[in-house]
Amino acid sequence: MYGQNHIDFYYKCGDGIKESINSRITLKQPNNKTIVLYSDTVSYYDFSSKNFFKNKGKYQLIVLFDTENYGKDTVNYKFELNGTELSTTIYVSFNHWVKLDSKGNKIEENGKRIDANIGINKSYLAPKSVEISYDQSIKPDVMYDEPFFKIRNNSRDTIYGTRLPGYFWGKLDYLKKDSVFITREGTIDELFADSPPLYPDSSKIATVGSFGYKAFRKPEFKDCRFVVWYKTHWSPRGKNTLLKQEKELYWWAETTENYKLTCDFKIDNQTPNR
Repeated sequence: MYGQNHIDFYYKCGDGIKESINSRITLKQPNNKTIVLYSDTVSYYDFSSKNFFKNKGKYQLIVLFDTENYGKDTVNYKFELNGTELSTTIYVSFNHWVKLDSKGNKIEENGKRIDANIGINKSYLAPKSVEISYDQSIKPDVMYDEPFFKIRNNSRDTIYGTRLPGYFWGKLDYLKKDSVFITREGTIDELFADSPPLYPDSSKIATVGSFGYKAFRKPEFKDCRFVVWYKTHWSPRGKNTLLKQEKELYWWAETTENYKLTCDFKIDNQTPNR
């Protein structure tokens, strides 16, 4: 799988920042060659590229920030790739500092302070010690629709959902001739009650979104694939590490790793009794 690592890159400057930000974002590779990922003043930019990372080893993301009122500053953020990654996502954003309540509503904002956020997310295939299977023994009810899947953790790691620690919510692919024809994702509700993560030698149920997928059974499809991601270290979103502070400019960064589980299965399109 070495050399198959794709890149997804995202840059965003928040709408609340009225002045132009001149940013230059470069990537120094293990062979010391440098790639320019972004150099402009636009407020949003993204790109994707297949087989982007050709070398495993230590990388360095260099972010230059230049404005009239906030001055000029640079941060170097290091991360490492081991050559087994499926894809790597890099994002950089600039926003005014905002405080949110538990429901995600803005309750306070500082128009003088800018938070610069750097994120690296590395994606891998799940190891064989973490197993997933289609579980037809669980029947839908008024709250939860099928399909249901069982994740068995035979590894030594405690594993966590990507949204909430104890919930595993994925997507559903409908296949034709082994290719994905359509994809469906369910509703996500992050206000679910606390639930423990998946400990070693234990099992948990996974669903499409928080509640399953009501229109799951489609007469034209029999072959399906369920895809769900998990992580082995829990870090709530928004809890990045402070790298440095220059007056009203705060630099934050986070590196995360996600693991992909897939389950191919067949459906008989017979609606079960509730």
